[in-house]
Amino acid sequence: MINPVSTVCNTHQLTCEVCDCTISHPDFLKTKDLDYTVCQSFDCRRVISQKFTMSALFFEAHLKFHKKLVHQRKERDAARQKHIIEIDKKEALQNSQIIKRVYRKHAEQLQGEPTVLVIPTGNTQVVCMSEERKSNYIEHLSSIISQAVEYESAADVMYDEHHDAYYKKQGVDEKLNNIPSLRLISDNLCCICKGGCCASGKDHAYLSVFSVRRFMDENPDLTADEVLQLYISKIASESVDNSCINQTLTGCVLPRNMRSDICNGYYCDELKTYQKNISTEDNKFSVIAIQRSSAYWDRYSPGVSNEITRVSLVNEETAIHLFKSN
Repeated sequence: MINPVSTVCNTHQLTCEVCDCTISHPDFLKTKDLDYTVCQSFDCRRVISQKFTMSALFFEAHLKFHKKLVHQRKERDAARQKHIIEIDKKEALQNSQIIKRVYRKHAEQLQGEPTVLVIPTGNTQVVCMSEERKSNYIEHLSSIISQAVEYESAADVMYDEHHDAYYKKQGVDEKLNNIPSLRLISDNLCCICKGGCCASGKDHAYLSVFSVRRFMDENPDLTADEVLQLYISKIASESVDNSCINQTLTGCVLPRNMRSDICNGYYCDELKTYQKNISTEDNKFSVIAIQRSSAYWDRYSPGVSNEITRVSLVNEETAIHLFKSN
């Protein structure tokens, strides 16, 4: 039953009628003159708003149903978080043992104190390009190109996450241009990984109205149809299974200026952290790369075996494979 709150003391701890989370004092002030308490969640507020369009009995049943859904979601989230913590602990122990082995057997190859990074592994199974995938991709391209021609330039495109990716990419490029060896180390690490972060590209390759309009701005002599045909001409006859349509064993089939800014500026979290910690050429270090078998996006998925497959020593010149897992 919804309890009136107008007479409740401000200092009394209240909970949301839907999700049972604690109501903050600012949120309490917003609802203190109403006959219900609700947090700032859009879903919770939507459920409560339906109180005024339903009979009291029907709303109570409706509220009970949604409270059950929230409870089930919290249980799933808690179970997943526990699963993640257990995996992190297990992998941290394995990583520690690997590092001891590297220092014991390859001390002469180490310069200074290398940074340890854990990197994923891209899919390597190649399959023939299906007509369905190709059709989905062309449909996506046709849609975003037809929208892109409605704008005079990329600056006019409605702001979204692709703009953010573009500006983030500019920041990353500026740092890597100022520290060339950091770019080389990053590239060498990505080469070892072979597209572990590309799996989520699917049949859209993160290409958007903004990225296509930017490409059209850079190539003003190309018509919309010529842009479409240029992208279609890059489609490979084979691609990596269960990954981005443009990923092959030799890398992305698109040149960098045709890729999305999300792809061009993306680095996995481990590598981004490493890049942030390097400020000048003088404080760069080589990297001990512990490579695990899963792709970047599925390491915590149920049933995924994310075993160590290879350990490499990486610097700006090369990647030396120290050993593979048995």
